[in-house]
Parts: sequence; C-alpha cells; structure tokens
Amino acid sequence: MVRFGNFGYSLPILFIANPGDPEFRTHHCVTAARVENGPDGRRVRLHFTPSPSARDSDWEGDVFLDSSTSVQHRIEFALHVNQRDGPRRLEGYSTFRSLSPLIVVPDTAAAMWWRTGPTRDGAWGPPHVVQVIRLDTLKYQREKPPS
Repeated sequence: MVRFGNFGYSLPILFIANPGDPEFRTHHCVTAARVENGPDGRRVRLHFTPSPSARDSDWEGDVFLDSSTSVQHRIEFALHVNQRDGPRRLEGYSTFRSLSPLIVVPDTAAAMWWRTGPTRDGAWGPPHVVQVIRLDTLKYQREKPPS
C-alpha cells in the first residue's frame, strides 16, 4: 500500500473501481451495511476494514451507494497504519458524478495526512499536507451521453 522511494513515500487514493477490484475484496472485510438518509436522499453505507490477516498498512472506510440505482457516490477512507515509516495518519474522501444512468466519473478527491503522531495528550493538531483534486470541466470526444 505505502510505497517508499528515493523521494519519500506514495500511496494511491481510493477511487470508484477499488471496491470492485478482486484484490481489494480479498484484503478487506465489509463489516456493516445499512440504509440511511443522506444529503442526496436514501443511500446504502458499506463499511470496510482491512482483513484481520493484514500486516501492511491498508484502507478502512465507508462506500456510499444510491439505494435505488446502486451507483457509487462517495468513498470516505482512512489509512490503517501498520508501519514505522511514512505517514502516521491519512484520511480523505472521493466523490463521483453520474453523467447518465450507467456512466459515473470521479468528481472530487481530497486527502490530508500527518507525518508525525499525536502529541502526548493524544491530540493530532492540523494535518501536514492537504490535497484536493476536483473535476472542473468535462469535454466529450463525440457526443454527450443520454441523461
């Protein structure tokens, strides 16, 4: 998960395909699922955690699906840290936009991480890095999909 190189470390941010990837499903457990009212109507919340056998750092968080279409709208994630080097804490989210009933694209991804652990009293303080990526415009090569 956390890759170390000459210039520090890197790790992927969760996007729409990750929960459907067989390797992701092999290394994670869905521990809770429920229907709830969200800001955009009823949605299904799936909570995932690294499998108990995970030795490396890995993701835990929640996936939010539209309850009527099963289209993914948001992933909230946090890094479950199991290494001595690299980030001490990382959390963020990715949101998705539905262009038509079967086409969903990433809209916004935001992450923040801490390079050091909490203080003696357990407080984390502000993050050391905050990064936000947002879809500003979308240009269609041929024609806009039906809505």
